[in-house]
Amino acid sequence: MAVVSIRGPKGSGKSSFCATWRPGEARNWFDIEAGAIRIHQPPENLVLWKPSDEEGGGQALLDTLSNVRLGRVFGYDVLWNLVHRQYLKVIQEPAPIIVFDTWKMVWTYNTMAHLSSLQIGKSDKDMRKSLMPRDYGSPNSRMDGIIMAAHAFSKDLILISHERPVYITGLDENGNVKEMPHPTLTEPDSYKHTPGFADWEFRSLYHKIKPEEKCPVCSEDKQKECPRYHFSIEIEKSPVGAHLVGTIFYDVDYEQLMTAIKLMNGGSTHG
Repeated sequence: MAVVSIRGPKGSGKSSFCATWRPGEARNWFDIEAGAIRIHQPPENLVLWKPSDEEGGGQALLDTLSNVRLGRVFGYDVLWNLVHRQYLKVIQEPAPIIVFDTWKMVWTYNTMAHLSSLQIGKSDKDMRKSLMPRDYGSPNSRMDGIIMAAHAFSKDLILISHERPVYITGLDENGNVKEMPHPTLTEPDSYKHTPGFADWEFRSLYHKIKPEEKCPVCSEDKQKECPRYHFSIEIEKSPVGAHLVGTIFYDVDYEQLMTAIKLMNGGSTHG
């Protein structure tokens, strides 16, 4: 089994790539952010699940829109319980692959459900309006539990996330010290401890080439046939060798990626 974390901007092919993971194998797909509708070639053995398909799920999603009255949150406890209940169900099924699309929304349901529990019995004036650092122990344990259960049941767990800038300490134009986004570095916009659990980490990007530009990906004799766009997968963490980190592959699916890794790793995809 493997824990796979993939991040990238919206529309960068994350879901489409993950749909090719171990082709032929069944997969339970938690389609929490509608990423599955953008899969280029959905596999036949993909079983989609959405919170809105469950009794009470659609109303809970509507209730989250009511998060406007003095910071009191609604609906997230129901959504977290639905996700948790479905996970306990599918992890005991034969399908060897479980996908969370996106992992950020699982984290949001989890933390907001915990905040909701802290608001119970409190007046609008006295209730907690956000979580404090000491409050994250329980939500962190829940996320860790999802990952560790995948290990225990020998599942491939694929965690899809968008990305956000990495913030660093720097000086502004007036020479004042402040936190600011790094101009190039990004990280998964989801549960912050995920990289520590991941066996594989990938970053996906979408590259659009202008008509007047020479495509840097296509060979000289293929320039006229270039579709003027490409998807890339960069390895950011590898269980089979640090020498693979930073390697970028273009327009590959799972099998093509693993074939390339074998060639680069002496014929093996094992460490």
